[in-house]
Amino acid sequence: MVFPVNITDGGNELVTTVYKPKNSDHGSNDAGIVAYVHPRDEYDGINKVFFNSSNGVNMAVDGSITPTITESVWSNGVGYTTTALAGTWDFASTDTFTGWPPAGTLSVDGTATVNNDEAEFDKGSALNLSSYDFVRGCIFITSWPTSGTKQVLLELRDASDVVVGNAVDIGGYVNTSDFNTDQEFIIPLSDLNAVGDTIQKIVIRVVDIGGGQAPNFYLAELKIQDGGNGFTYEISPNAEKTLFVDRITIQMERTYNVTTSNQHAVGMTGFLGSGTLTNGILTGLEVEGSKPSGLTANFKDLRNWLIFPQIVCRDISTFGDGTNTTLRFQLDFEDIGGLRLRPRFEEKLFYTIQDDLSGFDFFQVWADCHEVFDESGQGN
Repeated sequence: MVFPVNITDGGNELVTTVYKPKNSDHGSNDAGIVAYVHPRDEYDGINKVFFNSSNGVNMAVDGSITPTITESVWSNGVGYTTTALAGTWDFASTDTFTGWPPAGTLSVDGTATVNNDEAEFDKGSALNLSSYDFVRGCIFITSWPTSGTKQVLLELRDASDVVVGNAVDIGGYVNTSDFNTDQEFIIPLSDLNAVGDTIQKIVIRVVDIGGGQAPNFYLAELKIQDGGNGFTYEISPNAEKTLFVDRITIQMERTYNVTTSNQHAVGMTGFLGSGTLTNGILTGLEVEGSKPSGLTANFKDLRNWLIFPQIVCRDISTFGDGTNTTLRFQLDFEDIGGLRLRPRFEEKLFYTIQDDLSGFDFFQVWADCHEVFDESGQGN
């Protein structure tokens, strides 16, 4: 027995049909709606906690990056050949202060420099940077005026003195208002646009434009290093199922008193009083075993995490007991349907802890997701 079935749009009462009535030589001009079939999708809502094989779901760990390869540029007076290209530099200063120099007894004195003075550190031969990730060093600032433009630029050069990539300001990687203390700076080669390039020299150049004196500082422990590992936590789709990440929830707890002013406000610098992280929490997508730089971001402060593009931050809550504070917030993806992770491309969403967060009492990240079971078996 055959039963006739009419499919309508429920609004204008248009009806689908499987044939075209021949009311004229050219067929019917009546309007209709299109009907088609599609493999049935089944949705299963799940919760996934970001996981590390060594630490489980606990992200309150010491993930401090430990470099495995180090190219020493200058340490306690030993290293590359030093030259004052312009201005007055002391490459064997015996000036000492509390906590300075960080190693040995010597440092590079830049306190007598002015605008466009340059110090050169020359290896004398080519150095390929393909195995390295960062330029590291220590700076001891005695003054850094805020008037005009004040910078201490670091740039890489080849054997012909051609700048490789671009110069960056060391002041952008430390607190320039924190005087008379040892501060470590870590400059990614990606910031210098020199990933995988070949260099021979590092040049430090002082910029003093406008009122006030030039920055007064000392340098020590210049190195070029690889990035080490840290601890990576990730979520990924199951085989033949596409995973859509709808929402990320972050919760952290730490000894941090914010109740003295009768409010549960937290600072935007660092995380619960940690101060700006040195290396940061790296996050992004891994695709077929690689982590393309265009699909990653590095969070060193809470403000960056909360206002990242294409992410909507919701439900920020804090509470404390006068000693400890808990911070919890949620991040929604603006992509329709959520962030898609496909098994056939080995796609994963990850967070990498690159600093010592072992002082936190609790730190976990989890995701509200849904899986799509596709009858085609392609995992979308």
